[in-house]
Amino acid sequence: MQRQGTGEQRYKALKKKSIYKSISGIIFWIFVVYIWLKLKSDSVWYWIAFVFLLAYYIYGEIQWALRTNNLFLEDIDLDAYRYFVGICKPGKTTETIYFTTFRKCRIELAEGRFKDALSILETTISNHSLEKVTTFRQLTIFRQLILCSIHLADEEKYQYWLSRLQGVATNRKSLLKLKDSLLEEMQAIHDLVINKQPNPFFETHTAKNKFSYLFNLYYKGINAQLNRDEEKALTCFEELAKENEQLFIVQQAKEELRKAMIA
Repeated sequence: MQRQGTGEQRYKALKKKSIYKSISGIIFWIFVVYIWLKLKSDSVWYWIAFVFLLAYYIYGEIQWALRTNNLFLEDIDLDAYRYFVGICKPGKTTETIYFTTFRKCRIELAEGRFKDALSILETTISNHSLEKVTTFRQLTIFRQLILCSIHLADEEKYQYWLSRLQGVATNRKSLLKLKDSLLEEMQAIHDLVINKQPNPFFETHTAKNKFSYLFNLYYKGINAQLNRDEEKALTCFEELAKENEQLFIVQQAKEELRKAMIA
């Protein structure tokens, strides 16, 4: 899977195409100043125009945030996403610090550098209390920690971080549902990778984006192998092998195909 240019070049090209980001900001301030000078501040039309322009500006910012996130989730452009994360200003609050950590570690995990990801996560936790962030962020961080532990075959850390995930308290139904889903997912990956036992979780789990789909495909392939369904396993690995080879699952898929050819 070949891409043109460097990650930096692709990111800048994306930013250039997304001209609404800068234009909307310019339009916002030009019109605010213009309206401020032309209309009285107690005019209803002044406040209608102000709210409309503010909403338009916020919409543009949200769309840009989604597009940069999709560099990772849909485009699977790890280099462009890595450049984007690198130029983002580090936050000062605990929540933004953990968000930055999450972004960095998702790249490390995708590329199979589990020790590096674990080191980043544990360093952040040692310096900043995880209890000070939102429940959602806690869930995502614990998921990353558990994934590292599984793929490093560190059973002690796996059990520890799994218990921390289980202990996350929330009254929100959406977060409870997410927590239950993560626990089920982590158990499935542990079964497939460590216990070498089949687990049907990824056969029915619906992926929300291309990145999740590819990882589902990888674990489906492993599950098929454990069920001695070599044809299905090869189908999964052949599809994966066409994707970005920076992903460790693509490298693993190619290795499985190589073994199959030798056999």
